[in-house]
Amino acid sequence: MNFVPKVIPINELKNTGNISRICKESNVPIIITKNGYGDMVLMNIEFYESLIERINTTILLNEALNDPKREEGRQDFNEFMDGLINDDEEE
Repeated sequence: MNFVPKVIPINELKNTGNISRICKESNVPIIITKNGYGDMVLMNIEFYESLIERINTTILLNEALNDPKREEGRQDFNEFMDGLINDDEEE
């Protein structure tokens, strides 16, 4: 996820219609500054949901990778890939 956030001063929040349009049209967060410093972040709902999904996936992967004693649900990588390939061929 590579993006360059937009940065706008807090006084531009008066124009809510324009801010809403920018959020909907862009797939990047908008950093709101106050006195030259970051104060808050706005983003469209699709970007937010995607970000949360990526964070949750990363957390789950890290938990799985950092728990070598956990055997439940483990599967050999090659068997897993064979299953994926065979499932695609059957459809």
